[in-house]
Amino acid sequence: MDERLQEFLLMKQKFSGSFNEEITVAASGNLTFHWLNNTSHSLYAISSPHVNLNLISTDALEDVGIIVDNRRKALVRLDSDEVLAPVTKIGKYRCVTLSFGKLPKHKSPVHVLSQKFSLTLIHRLFGHINVRDIKKSIESKSITTIRINDVDWSGIDKFQCKDCLTGKLTKHKHIVGSRLNIKSPMSYIHTDLFGPVSGVDITSPKYFISFTDENTRFRWVFPLKKKDADHILPIFQQLVNYIKTQFKVRVLTFHMDRGSEYTSTMVRDYFKDKGIIPIYTTVGDSSSNGIAERANLTFLNDCRTLLSSSNLPASLWFYAVDFATLRRNAFINSSTNSSARAKAGLAGLDARTILPFGQEVMIHDYTQTSKLKSRGITGFALTPSKESHGYLIFVPALRKVIDTSNYVIVVHDSTSLSESSTHSVFDNLLESYHVTDADTDLQKAAVEDVPVSDISPTVTSVIPAGSDNPADFSQPSEHIIDVDIWHA
Repeated sequence: MDERLQEFLLMKQKFSGSFNEEITVAASGNLTFHWLNNTSHSLYAISSPHVNLNLISTDALEDVGIIVDNRRKALVRLDSDEVLAPVTKIGKYRCVTLSFGKLPKHKSPVHVLSQKFSLTLIHRLFGHINVRDIKKSIESKSITTIRINDVDWSGIDKFQCKDCLTGKLTKHKHIVGSRLNIKSPMSYIHTDLFGPVSGVDITSPKYFISFTDENTRFRWVFPLKKKDADHILPIFQQLVNYIKTQFKVRVLTFHMDRGSEYTSTMVRDYFKDKGIIPIYTTVGDSSSNGIAERANLTFLNDCRTLLSSSNLPASLWFYAVDFATLRRNAFINSSTNSSARAKAGLAGLDARTILPFGQEVMIHDYTQTSKLKSRGITGFALTPSKESHGYLIFVPALRKVIDTSNYVIVVHDSTSLSESSTHSVFDNLLESYHVTDADTDLQKAAVEDVPVSDISPTVTSVIPAGSDNPADFSQPSEHIIDVDIWHA
C-alpha cells in the first residue's frame, strides 16, 4: 500500500528538467550499478514516455556519496575522490554507459504510473462528489490537470460508495415549483442558517450560514457561534462588499426565511440603507427557499461523509463544510449544467492544489526550540487557506489548526485518530496502482546510456478558496522525491 500511494502522489506533482521542460512520469523502479572499484549502488529510477534516455538526479548520486566531476568527466566518490565511471556529454545530458549496470537475474517489480485512475480513487480524492458530475466537470475543464482518458469510467452506472450511503441517505425529495429566471449573476442571493451542532467543544462554531447565488449557484459559507442579528449582520456586510469588489455587481435581493435573526430591525435597516430588497418565505412554507435549504443539506451530507471517511473529530465539522463548498463550486451543477466557478467567470479548480480531506502530512514544528528534537510533527490536511497560499492543517499534538505551506505529504500508512481504525484515507482506493513484473523499458535499457541530469520535482501548493487566480505557488523545498530516471 505504501508504494502504491507514493506512486499516486507522484502523479500529483510536476517534474521538470534542467531546461524547465515538464516531464511525464510513467513508471518507477531501481537500477543497480557496478563501478570500477568493484562497489555497487542501487539507484531509484523513473521512466517517461517522452524522454528517450534514463535520467538520474545528482541528488540521488549525492545520497550515496557520489558526485559528477565535470573537470575529469567522471563520477567520483565524495569521500575518497576515487573515479567510479567515465561521464560522456550527450546534448544537454551527462551520461554514463549502462555497461556499468547489472541486469537482474529475475524479473523485479516497478510501479506502473500510467494506469488509469479508478472511480473510487477519484470519488474519494474530490471529497465524495457524484462520479457523473466529476466526469462532466473534467470534460468541461472545470477541473484541470486531469484528462477524461486518465480515469477508468467503466462501472459508472453501478458505482456505489458506502460512506456516501451512510452520510447522505435522505427521505424522498420535495417537489419544487418554478421560480423567476434571474439572469444577472450575484444579484439574487438565497440564504439559510443551520444549527445548532451538538457534541462539539466550546471553541467550535455551533452554526453556519450559507449563501447561494440564484444564477450561478455559487456558494459561500460562514461559521457562527451564535445566530442572533449581532452576529449575522457583519457577514451580510462582508458578503455584499466582497461581491461588489470582486465581481463588480450590486446585490439586489436576499431571499430567506422568517427567522428572528433575519427579520430584526438591525438587519432590515441595513437592507434599506443599501437598497437591497429582502424577500421572506410565507408562514409555514420554508420549502419556498429550497435552494438555500438544499445547499445546507448538501453541505451537511458532505460534512458527515468527510468526517466519517477520514476519522477526524467532530469538532472539525466546519472545516469539512468549507472544503465541501470549495469542491461544490468547482464541479458541474446539474441544475445549471455548468460549474458555479465557470458561470461566475472564475478559472477551473486545479486538481493539484487540493489534498484529500484528512490526508496525513508532516509539517515543520515551529514550537520546537531544542536543536536535538525532531522537527517534523504529524498533521491532517483540512482545506486550502483563504488568507494565504497555504493549507489548513489539524495538528493533534498541538490541539490546533494551523495555516502553513511548510508541509510534506506522508506516503506511509496514515496515523489514524480512531483507535478502531488503522487505515489511511487512501486504503481500498488504489486498485489501479499495483506492482507488476518489470519486463519494461527500465530493464531493457540496461544496455543503453543513462544520462545524469539535475532534475527535481516542483511540489505545487494551493490556491486559496475562492481565488480567481489559477497560478501555482511553489511550496518550500522539502522534496518528497529526489531521484528521477527516464527511458522511452
